[in-house]
Amino acid sequence: RGQQHAMLWGNPTQKGRYWGVELPPRSVLAQGLDTVGQWLVPVVDWPLLGRFAQLWRKWARDAFLNEQKAIADHLSTIERHLSGQGVNAKPATPGQMDYLLLRSATLGLPLDADGVISGAGDWEESDVATLEDLTNLELTPGDGYTTVRGQVGGRDYTGYAIVLTVGRMAPLPIPEKMLPWQVIGDPSGEPLEWSERISLKTKGQTLRSLRRLTSKIEAQFDHYTVEHDQVPPQELAEQHKLAQRVISDIEEDHSGLSVRTQGWYRVLVVGSSPEEAKEKVALLQEMYAQRIRLEPEHGQYQLLREFIPGEPLANIAHCRRMNVEALSAGMAAVGDRIGDRTGVVVGQTASIAPRPAVWDLFAAHEKKHKSGLTPIVAVPGSGKTFLAGMLVYQAVRAGAYGVVLDPSGPLKKLAQLPEFRGIAEVQALTGRTSRPGSLNPYRVIVDPRPDDPEYDPTSPDYTDDADPVAAAQSQYEADLRAAEAERISVAVSVLKMMLT
Repeated sequence: RGQQHAMLWGNPTQKGRYWGVELPPRSVLAQGLDTVGQWLVPVVDWPLLGRFAQLWRKWARDAFLNEQKAIADHLSTIERHLSGQGVNAKPATPGQMDYLLLRSATLGLPLDADGVISGAGDWEESDVATLEDLTNLELTPGDGYTTVRGQVGGRDYTGYAIVLTVGRMAPLPIPEKMLPWQVIGDPSGEPLEWSERISLKTKGQTLRSLRRLTSKIEAQFDHYTVEHDQVPPQELAEQHKLAQRVISDIEEDHSGLSVRTQGWYRVLVVGSSPEEAKEKVALLQEMYAQRIRLEPEHGQYQLLREFIPGEPLANIAHCRRMNVEALSAGMAAVGDRIGDRTGVVVGQTASIAPRPAVWDLFAAHEKKHKSGLTPIVAVPGSGKTFLAGMLVYQAVRAGAYGVVLDPSGPLKKLAQLPEFRGIAEVQALTGRTSRPGSLNPYRVIVDPRPDDPEYDPTSPDYTDDADPVAAAQSQYEADLRAAEAERISVAVSVLKMMLT
């Protein structure tokens, strides 16, 4: 628990991506049938009009069932695509929905581990009002940020949130010659929150829009050349060429990669003071400057509210239109997460962004039913002994038993920790202070001594030998080798016993 609370106030995070799919509304005909059917309820039992009312209500019921079946088929199609390769999404559990809603309503404050992940059941319409009481949002016109105040763990916190919108984008090199465009800011080490509103356009919608745009460009071209007899700007020809290329790609493509999207992409930056938040914004804008402009828009309060699921779009400025290939090249859910999702935090990654590296010490035994033998390999002085001591400390506190073989000796100080006092024991297995027989095969099995009576050449055992001295010496050397072999065998047996 101490590690978890320590991580709440640190930068290391693991990405979580939530997809919310807007379902199509009911048709006007179905809504009209339901409305009229409700009006006809009082006359259902009438002789003539009642027959008409029953037929009408049956018609409305059939329309409702047909729409319900169509929506179920639509949902199964969406689930099949989202759970396929490339996305691997799963339906959100009640606990995950709690996290999404409560965390979205408290952006700008530290994560409340106890209050966010509650899994308290389904949300009713009247429960949504809870989100309004979690924080107090304040906005001063002209400041360019939103002040977020609230309580986490019984303590008052204040955060300053600035929402940036993805603006003009240069052509993206795909396959990427740089980091994915939604991951460029990860090396800053700051936890970033993304909000995306994306709409897919059908082939017909895209072609109509592009042809209308092409007609506008041609009209502007004629305006320069025919009406004013001037040379038109080069940008008109480039835009016309680009539109024609996109039209050609859409008409000739059968893979689906040319499907166009339009969307709004927001990034949330939080600081403990207005100055810190603005410094983080400047750093993020600098990191994106080569390819993408990040725009700090007006209306920061509405932009922050947009991060809550179900809230309307704050504004329609900076709408980005791209094909699904460029959209997926953002790879917003990609990170350098290694290890398990639960267990002991052994450190942080140091490539794309600082992410916690977590190791489940008991996964091999409990899930794969295998030995948990794990070598720790590194150069001298890199911290192998420290890591081993930390793992033993966490494992023992989790209820496991630990045995440490430390030739250098510093880990014996673990027994002096308050948590280990009274339950840990230090045994010296080698050296002058070692006790024979205490997990010490090299002291239990001693070497034979040359002055033992059985190696005396005058012993009756050597009277039949031609050279009693040589025979006694040969017997001594044989017993010496046997003792050494037995020590090795016992040591290997002890190690196998510890590791299996």
